[in-house]
Amino acid sequence: MREDADDSSPLGGSLLIVDDDENYRRIVELQLLALGCTCISARTHEETIQIVENNDRIRFVLLDYSVYGIGPSSVAQKIKSLRPDVRIVGHSTLNRRREFLEMGVPLFLRKPLITDDLVRLLNDTHAN
Repeated sequence: MREDADDSSPLGGSLLIVDDDENYRRIVELQLLALGCTCISARTHEETIQIVENNDRIRFVLLDYSVYGIGPSSVAQKIKSLRPDVRIVGHSTLNRRREFLEMGVPLFLRKPLITDDLVRLLNDTHAN
């Protein structure tokens, strides 16, 4: 069992918000913090990989499709190889559900994010 298994966050661990828009990241983070969630944010794919690799409290990644870096497919594959336990949620202003599904990311939410929907989605999929 991991040391953070009884984390008091409604998600049971930390969520990494990946988006190149600093204002958007901050808004989502503040909304999730208000719900009691623990959040970290990253602005590039490379930063995302570094955080996932070095922080075992990360349980979920909210991955924006259009972020500067190696591309969402490559970052999703790298996260899965480093930490198969981490759940990835695709995120975009456009409906990129199919693109995320093709890269092995079945969870998707469109922008703007409704944080209650994210928490519900993650809790529902975590329970199954």
